Amino acid sequence: MIPPHARPRVLVVDGDLPLARSIARALRPHADVMIEPRGLNAIGRIARGERFDLVLCDLVLPDMRGVEVLEKITTAAPDTAARLVFTAATLSGPAKEWLAATRLPFLQKPVTTAALLHLLRGDRARP
Repeated sequence: MIPPHARPRVLVVDGDLPLARSIARALRPHADVMIEPRGLNAIGRIARGERFDLVLCDLVLPDMRGVEVLEKITTAAPDTAARLVFTAATLSGPAKEWLAATRLPFLQKPVTTAALLHLLRGDRARP
């Protein structure tokens, strides 16, 4: 849970930079937002000790898949992995099953500001 006096930190991991910037604009009045278009860069930041209150990660990135990001972050920082939320425009049957097994929240693109704020407040239920 984010302390009431602290400004939350959010990492948006998405290769679609216009969309990532749109998400950042929606969240910036409420949080410090960083963007990483590549999974390896996001993993590197977290492995070096950066912590985030929320990590929004696309299921398909230019350099890897979201499942790989989750695996690497789980190893490097399990506390941060628990704050990961996947995003995608479409989902195949196997992807739906995998997401259900992770029990992590998921946002369908395009994401709404209301859904983002719901997650930022710490409500881990699927919005």
